[in-house]
Amino acid sequence: MNMENIFLFFLIITSCISKQTDVREILSLEGEWKFKMDSLDLGMEKRWCSGKFNESVELPGSMAENEKGDEVTLSTDWTGDIVDKSWFTQEKYAKYREKQHKNPFLVKAC
Repeated sequence: MNMENIFLFFLIITSCISKQTDVREILSLEGEWKFKMDSLDLGMEKRWCSGKFNESVELPGSMAENEKGDEVTLSTDWTGDIVDKSWFTQEKYAKYREKQHKNPFLVKAC
């Protein structure tokens, strides 16, 4: 047996007997988050990350649920589709089901 074969044999044996120690931790994002709207894409240039944010949102939730961001209208550009039936059934979305509004589950197109 040459050295390459010995190394390959050792590698295979080691991988077969080693225990799996991959532990994944679940991190909840639930709660109040501070933020600042950056509709003009200036945050990085102006180094907003070194300052404090005054507005907040509650997660889980959308910008529309938190009454933040641009008003959702019939002219709002969207990417995606409705994938959550609660849009059709939950009372908290009733105002968005009215004719002048669109779906808060969708992401506004850039």
